[in-house]
Parts: sequence; structure tokens; C-alpha cells
Amino acid sequence: MPAGPFARPAVWSAYAAAALACFAASARLEGELIADIHLGVDVAAFGLVVAAAAAAAGHALRRSVWQLLAVGAGAGAVACAAIVVIDLHARAGLDVDTAHFDVQPVAGGLRYAYGLSVADFDADGVPDVSISDSWVDGRSGPAAARIYMAWAGRRPSLIVSRETFEGMPAPQRPKFLIERQIAVDLWGHGLPDIVGVANSHSGVVAYRNPGRRGTEWAREALSMATPGAVNLVAADIDQDGHVDIVVALRNQMDSRPVRGRGIVWLRNPGRDGSAWELHPIDVSDTFDDVRTLLATDIDGDGRVDIVASDTTSGGLYWFANLGPRGWTRHPIDGLDMRTAHYGALADVDGDGVADLVLPHRHGVSWLERRDGGHRWIEHRIHYRPNHLPYGYDSKNFITEVAAGDFDGDGAIDVAFAIARLSARRSGQVFVALRRGAGWSVVPAPAVAGRAVGLATFQPERSGRPSLLATVDTGSVVRLGLP
Repeated sequence: MPAGPFARPAVWSAYAAAALACFAASARLEGELIADIHLGVDVAAFGLVVAAAAAAAGHALRRSVWQLLAVGAGAGAVACAAIVVIDLHARAGLDVDTAHFDVQPVAGGLRYAYGLSVADFDADGVPDVSISDSWVDGRSGPAAARIYMAWAGRRPSLIVSRETFEGMPAPQRPKFLIERQIAVDLWGHGLPDIVGVANSHSGVVAYRNPGRRGTEWAREALSMATPGAVNLVAADIDQDGHVDIVVALRNQMDSRPVRGRGIVWLRNPGRDGSAWELHPIDVSDTFDDVRTLLATDIDGDGRVDIVASDTTSGGLYWFANLGPRGWTRHPIDGLDMRTAHYGALADVDGDGVADLVLPHRHGVSWLERRDGGHRWIEHRIHYRPNHLPYGYDSKNFITEVAAGDFDGDGAIDVAFAIARLSARRSGQVFVALRRGAGWSVVPAPAVAGRAVGLATFQPERSGRPSLLATVDTGSVVRLGLP
């Protein structure tokens, strides 16, 4: 065996093990879009060093078995560096320093912050923010959900201090969840109420606005027969002048008494205390986990239609509202909606018609509709590089998009949050700024936790909107461009 340090099997074994560990790290990075960039750089540099050592060892040892290990380990190290470079390339275009964002805390010390809504709840001309704080086993504090109100986007105070959903179907394990929520005047009293999905208790609940601060908001259960309720939207479905609620259901394992799936709508009776009637839109096996849920008139007939996606099958559909004749489902082809969560409506091209702004398995796009919804044109906003064999997956997915003119140039911009589910949960918010016919994607400052929800917040009628982001580990922050 040739002399020299690389000729010693024990020494080269250490190099080979290090290189293979480097390759394993690269495989982990391949499955996680938002990887720790410092770790990636370190791994890439170390991989190159080990590759050089492998080449030297292979030259010195020639036909020995250690030469084969050298080649294999060197290839692993090079692959490690290549994958890290690809991941870095995927972040190309993030060309604005994150320090340019103005970051303001809105709420902290929460246990499981997911849902929020924005509206002028006290009619003072300034929007407020409702924030739900759910509880699951293992989190601190009393076993109950809570709702805070950040008046004018500041100084949150409790409006629902202890919600345990008494009288509603209980889950198999203790948890109290109010996740997605919307602000809507359900009873026509001139002030927005809060409607949310109590997906831990198979329900849709509303909290009546008392019209003054410092008063507890009373709960009313609109439905206790919506197992796995995960998203909702308000619209006058039957054109009777009262706002109805459309609900997305997921096939949730611990739903009681049965699992739910599909889309339903709850008819507003228009009278206090009357029962809300549940009507199906599509509860077929087509759906397993509906997330995106949007309401707009797609075909121009004056009725509100519904857009929905399924994160399991990847399907995207719109449902034509035929009034008393029910609903007709139409597929929207071209996007893989697996793992992607919540989309939005926005007039991106300024033609007076709401477009679909959607997260999907490969990025974010907006869809322009033609021919009354029978033809759709995709416009890409953010895409993973085409040469990658993977997109977003169950560990890295876009949780929500929000739209607004965030930089004040008169064009609609699009924000999106990417969650990373791993041993160390994290998330990142990005803003895609419209630049002529293209987009410049810029990262917002990192948040300590997993960013799961986004909403547009405009404090003044003539002011520039900013962005609200909820972090599931306990905070809500406001992000704005100067």
C-alpha cells in the first residue's frame, strides 16, 4: 500500500464517513426549501474539501478498495455541494435587503396563533385585528381557546376569555381550536362580527359584536355538523340579502361523530336565534382536504360562484351557482394544488375583474379567466427552477397568499408564506413586487416560528397597506415597506 496519510485506512475511513454524512445532509436539504442558509454554505464548503481529499486519496491508492470509497465519497460530497447550490439558485431574485422592512409587533405570548381577521370593528374609521389563540395538548396556559382584539392594530385585549365549546361535539383528544376566521356583519346591526371554524369541535361559530369595548363577545354556534371545518368565506349564495357562510371540510381523523370532506354552505335565516340550514355544494370523494376557498362571480351571471382546491389530490375547481338547480363543478387545469393551502382574490391586471392568486406545489401564480371560466391563463409569480425534480411537499409548503400594493407604485403585489415542518419548525414570508411584466421576490425578516397566516392591513384610507403575519408559536407581526 502506498505511503502517506491517505494510505491509512483508519484516516481515510474518517474522510469517507464525513463525506457520506455531507451527502446525507444534502439529501435533507433537498426536501426542505427554506433551509438554514449558513448551514448550507458550511456543508457546501466542507463537501468541496472532502471531494479534494477523495481525489488525492484515489490518486495515491490506485487500485485498492479505498480508491473506490474515495470516488464514492467524493461524488457524494460534490452532489452535496451541487444540491446546496441549486437550493441557493432557487432563492435567486430575492434582491432587496430585509432591513428595508418595517417590523412592528402586534401581539405576543400566544400559544397557537393561526387565524386573524381585519375590519373596523368599532366603527371609528380605523381597521382593527381579531386574533385567535388556540390551545392543544402540550401548550401552556389554561385548556381553552381565546380571542383578542388589537384595536387599530395595537394593544390587544381579550374579547373571548375562555372558549371550551360547551355543548358541541368533543374531539378524541383535548384541544380547543379557532383557526380560520372572517369578519362579517351576520345580523345586519352595522358592525362586523367574527365567524370562525372550530375544527376541533366540528363546528362553525360566530361571536356577536357587542358594540363597545371591554365587553365579552357572546358565541353562537352556526353549525355543529361540519366535521373537519378548516376554512370559510362569506357570500350571499341564495341572493336573499343575507350573508351566508361557505365552509370547507377536511377528512380529519379525530372529527366527531364522523369525518367530513368537501364543501357546504350555511344559509343565514336572517333572524336572530333561528337555525342555520346546511346545504351541500360538493361532498363527494373528490375532496379529502379542501383549503383554498374563494367566492366570486366566475361566469358573469350575477350569482356568487365558488373556487376550491384539494391539497391531497391536487385538484382545482370552480362551482357554478345555478340557484335552485344546485351546482355544477368545472375543473381548472394546469396547476398541481397538492400541499398548497390558502389562495386569494385580487385584480392583478387592473381590468376590473377579480383574478385568482394561488399557491401550488411549484410556487405561486395568478390565473386570468376567459370565456366565463371555461378557459384560464396562468401567469407565474414565483416558481421553483424547472430542473429540480421536486417542488413543495408535505414538509415545505405555501400556507397563504395575500395581495395589495405593498410598495405604493400602483400595481398589485403578492405576499406568500412558506412553512417548514421538521424537527425545527420555521417559516419565511416573501413579497413578490410587480416590476413591469415580471416580479421581484424579496424576503421579509425571518420570524421565530412557523408563519402560517397572512392578511393585508391598511391603517389609513389613503395609506399604503402593510402585511400581517401570524406565527403558530405565539405572535402576530406587522411587516411594511417604507
